[in-house]
Amino acid sequence: MKIVINRSYGGFSLSDTAYEKLIERGIPVKKFEYSYSAIKEEADDHDVVIFDRHLDDPPVDEFESANRDAFHEFETNRYWDQWSRHRRSHPLLVSVILELGTAAAGAHADLEVIEIPDDVKFVICGDYGREYCAEERRVWGRDTAQLDK
Repeated sequence: MKIVINRSYGGFSLSDTAYEKLIERGIPVKKFEYSYSAIKEEADDHDVVIFDRHLDDPPVDEFESANRDAFHEFETNRYWDQWSRHRRSHPLLVSVILELGTAAAGAHADLEVIEIPDDVKFVICGDYGREYCAEERRVWGRDTAQLDK
């Protein structure tokens, strides 16, 4: 199994070029809804979707504009998604990283494809980057949201 990890100190991110390749290969694109309930719904959504800021409607007031800025504080590119950070073994993600090499990485990221045995349940570990893969094991009292399912 091939898995994408981030080797640099910084968050996992993709370049706009990588997102455009994913879109070309069939990952759907849509406008993000900025209401609190929509943010919650999108964060829990398990579908593979890429959000495009260029599809957004203009903010209706300063409050909405501030909410958008806060939401996108660390997202500086045109595109973003929820799924690639949690599905690092997705075949389309892996293929785009292999094809584009260093051009696939977003700001402060250094993405690498590693290979592990197919039957291993794994978790991606690291301190805001500098990631590595470890075989999943039983854990108590720790956030296991990083598990790849």
